[in-house]
Amino acid sequence: MSIQCFFDIPNSSLKNVRGSSKYLLNVLLNELQDAYEIHISFFLYNNPFLHKHLEELSRKGCKINIYSIPLSGYDTKKKKLYINEERSISSSKFDYGQKVYTRACNHPSIQLKIFPHTYVWYKQKTSRGCNSYSLHNKSILAFYPDEVKCISTSCNFALGDPPHSENMLIVTNDDSTMQMFKDYFSLLDKWSINYKDFKDKNNQRFVVTPEVLDPSHYTNCYFTAPFIKYNEIGSNHYVQNKIITYILQAKKRILICGQHISNINSFDKKSKSIVEAITKRASELPDLEVKVLKQTLSTHQKQGKRNAWNVNTKLYNFYEDCSLNSIGVKYPNVP
Repeated sequence: MSIQCFFDIPNSSLKNVRGSSKYLLNVLLNELQDAYEIHISFFLYNNPFLHKHLEELSRKGCKINIYSIPLSGYDTKKKKLYINEERSISSSKFDYGQKVYTRACNHPSIQLKIFPHTYVWYKQKTSRGCNSYSLHNKSILAFYPDEVKCISTSCNFALGDPPHSENMLIVTNDDSTMQMFKDYFSLLDKWSINYKDFKDKNNQRFVVTPEVLDPSHYTNCYFTAPFIKYNEIGSNHYVQNKIITYILQAKKRILICGQHISNINSFDKKSKSIVEAITKRASELPDLEVKVLKQTLSTHQKQGKRNAWNVNTKLYNFYEDCSLNSIGVKYPNVP
């Protein structure tokens, strides 16, 4: 077994035609070389450079399955995408999503399937398409002659996304991780619709029945999805409780890197709080080092009447009240 971690902190705020992380895109393209079967689950799939690479692999005999959301989930707002510091084009996430989806359908060795499930929601302040689709992870399962790679990344590689601090984790030949990835993609395939047969309407009526998985079959690798339960517990709650357990067991430090770190007024009033777990553990261990790196402001997470608690205020006030040695929330230099 081997584990590789890659991190990218951008030095420019310009949106690039190669997506939100040129560095991680190049790492991914290199890692996928020599694969004979690839399964991709991306919230957004509109990167022509990634798709061109997959087309080249498919011509060599690689079988490729891609799972993503309907085009109605893509932002239609035109944005300036830079080829270099002087040259740029104007396009939207939707425009390139449509182009890439069409290319995928015209390639016999590439299968594109859509998972149109939506959550109950109020439209967020941040720009997006017409619906809030639940397929939000970015994962890849790749098979090679002598190994299997399980890839998880924070990055969509989406055209139209601004540069973010991103990460990628690659776990190779770990039995537990492989089992979780295989089970996830098997269930995702079961509930997805071939893009050629998909009609993008009435997606709010698309209902799935969760399958109960035994969490003892997996070790520190879990997926959240509307079609997964762990021991009759919804996957979102199960994974959140796992994270809270880890936080409450911390001895020296808690380092969190996340797109969103905020408590939103949950539909489930019994839902536990990661933010409260952080402050609880910090109050128990005054010398505990706590650092949080997040991409977005809590105000961006407001959904209609559902307000997001400001994690900055909560943690900084806690810092002042308890005189902790090190606790804080930081944002990357690039918005």
